[in-house]
Amino acid sequence: AAHNKQVCYTRRVSLEDQRGMASASSSDAQVAHQVKATATRHLKAATQFKAEADAKKAALEAESDKLTGKVNKKARGMKLKQISEIEKSPEYIDACLVITGQASKFGNFS
Repeated sequence: AAHNKQVCYTRRVSLEDQRGMASASSSDAQVAHQVKATATRHLKAATQFKAEADAKKAALEAESDKLTGKVNKKARGMKLKQISEIEKSPEYIDACLVITGQASKFGNFS
């Protein structure tokens, strides 16, 4: 009788462990789905941010091209500096990295 109790206890523990693993694997699938959905949202946000930043850059470049001559040298330099600031901003760098499928460097869009 004692042996049967031990066997039954061992079997019950084994079944509980298996059920725990089954629920863990289903929760892993849920987590994977959530990560995929989050990554898609981050990719959309990064794409939108980069498109807006590229539009600002294009507008500044167009303004810079209109400023010709020695008289407009300082103004042209300021426009080019603004373009450089956009390209070097942590958000823009992270957006470019996320769009190419790499991890963000500064923690934006992650």
